[in-house]
Amino acid sequence: MAGNYLVRLLLEQMIDSANSAYLGILERWVYEGLIDDPHDEFFIAENKSLQKESLTQDYDAMCWRQRYSLKDDIPGWVGG
Repeated sequence: MAGNYLVRLLLEQMIDSANSAYLGILERWVYEGLIDDPHDEFFIAENKSLQKESLTQDYDAMCWRQRYSLKDDIPGWVGG
C-alpha cells in the first residue's frame, strides 16, 4: 500500500476499465453466443460460416464445438 496514492488510483481505474470491456465481451459470448470484438483482442475465434440453422441435432454441443475455437496465437498449457 506504499507509493503515490494518485498513481495507484489512476492504475486501479485503468484496470477496472480494461476489465469491464473484456468481461463485457466474455459475457456476450457466453450468454448470447456473440463475439463483439472490434479490436480483435478476444482469445476465441468464430467460424461464421457455420450457422445454427444448419445443425440438425444436438445444436448446443455442436455449435459450441464447431463454431468457436481458440485462436492460433494463444499459448497452450505446458505441464508436467
